[in-house]
Amino acid sequence: MKVSISSPSLLPLLLCAPISAFAKDSTNQYLSDVHSIRQTINLYPLAVDYKELDRLDALFTPNATYSIPLTFGTVYGIEAIKEKIRETTGTAKTQHLFASETLTVDSKAGTATGKVYLLETIFGLLGPNVTNTFNGYFNDNFVRTRRGDHWPELEWRFTSREFIPLIPVILPETNP
Repeated sequence: MKVSISSPSLLPLLLCAPISAFAKDSTNQYLSDVHSIRQTINLYPLAVDYKELDRLDALFTPNATYSIPLTFGTVYGIEAIKEKIRETTGTAKTQHLFASETLTVDSKAGTATGKVYLLETIFGLLGPNVTNTFNGYFNDNFVRTRRGDHWPELEWRFTSREFIPLIPVILPETNP
């Protein structure tokens, strides 16, 4: 497949995009979609780490699912997602680091899937001087939606997010 680049300013973006995507979608639409999805992925840890969970409203669809099987199972709907994160992290401090993201985007259908590796450190969850680290990845599903009546530009939101641990998590036993 031959790809010609008309604008030098697109070169850095093209180098980050998988070539196979050019067969399905127009280059400009694809790049715009990838950028928007990356923004959605990157804004998630900021909302959680800064405990600004109302910002998740812009990142998840109202009926999204969120699953972390080992710690709190699956919850349905944005309000339940925010409540479960609040309940689980409490006053503990979190730090999310993402890496090695892959995306499969169908611009015409307005859907995408992705995987992003995660290293999450939680400070003070199980005690004042206790640090817990979780390693794994998120399996994500996205849909392109409109922001609302006053925001005509399109954005991408999570329809589902599932954490898959790569290293077994050993949780402390709790005694009633």
